[in-house]
Amino acid sequence: MTDDSGEIEISKLKEPTFESSDNYPSALIMYTSGTTGIPKGAMITEQNILSNLESIGDYFRIDSRDCIMIARPLYPCAVLTGEFLMSIIRGVRIVFHSGEFNPIVWSNKIEREYVTVLGGTPTLFFNISRLVKKKEKIQSLRKIVVSGERMTATVAREIHNFLPDVDVYSVYGLTEASPRVTYFPPALFVENSESCGFPIKNVQVRIIDDDGLETCPGGIGELYVKGDNVMAGYYKNSDATVRVLNDGWLRTGDMAYKDSKGLIYIKGRRDDMIIHAGMNVYPQEIESVVSEYPGIVGVLVQGVDDSRYGQKIVMYVSGENLSVQDIIAYCRQRLPSYELPSEIKIIDEIPRNGSGKTI
Repeated sequence: MTDDSGEIEISKLKEPTFESSDNYPSALIMYTSGTTGIPKGAMITEQNILSNLESIGDYFRIDSRDCIMIARPLYPCAVLTGEFLMSIIRGVRIVFHSGEFNPIVWSNKIEREYVTVLGGTPTLFFNISRLVKKKEKIQSLRKIVVSGERMTATVAREIHNFLPDVDVYSVYGLTEASPRVTYFPPALFVENSESCGFPIKNVQVRIIDDDGLETCPGGIGELYVKGDNVMAGYYKNSDATVRVLNDGWLRTGDMAYKDSKGLIYIKGRRDDMIIHAGMNVYPQEIESVVSEYPGIVGVLVQGVDDSRYGQKIVMYVSGENLSVQDIIAYCRQRLPSYELPSEIKIIDEIPRNGSGKTI
């Protein structure tokens, strides 16, 4: 079962024969984060997991010389598969950190344990890079995996400036895909930081427009995924399963486009799209621009029903020494008129769920 390096040979592992109550061969049920609607249980087979681990291992080179610090709960699929199981298979030493987020405490532990690999959201790495001033505190880091949120140019610059010699793997996935779908080669990170990269090995992607046709480069549509990593269906929810699975293709609900190089860019969730005065507005695009404003730590944009515009754009921001009038002036300089927020509210902190995603 192992080779000379001590790594488990994934191809020799066999899928068990036990089944879920829905008659699907299911190894575990992973519930979606439920940021909108009721969480659904994605039935993940062992083959789903093994396929995803093989694909991740194809580009993510870690081994017994590495040490990973896992500082997030194991229930997000990105942590369970991409960090925990991947580390076990590669013989990586694992250090768990269950305390609350404190950049100084984290950096001290990373230095003390000689951690070489760390995973987290863009917001987490942004906060670390801004609050930890002594670069020597995290000199041991060699690789970081960024997932859970869309990467912005501001966060990418901050990470690169703070960790210039670290390989940054900006990845995209979803629970229903076990979860990894794409990865961004570290060598391209600085130049195309807002892309989530290319499909991983053994995974196909399509971008389909509202007419059911595959888009040309630059055309926006919904991202579809196909591969052995795609779930069997939702637990005891056949209606939801039929809505997202068709002939092996998984509808992700994420709007995206490809550039001429084949790099994939996520625009935002179809469910989150705001229709303002007849225009399609993607909250994450506004959030990406506004996050560049000095002093802003967190941004959240939402659509609220409005009798005049259909939906109005409401923006919540957190940070230090912020002024609504100054932020409005900043937005007017950098956003098209149809993306300008109708309301701006300054709050203490942007709420997030246990996976680190905004609520």
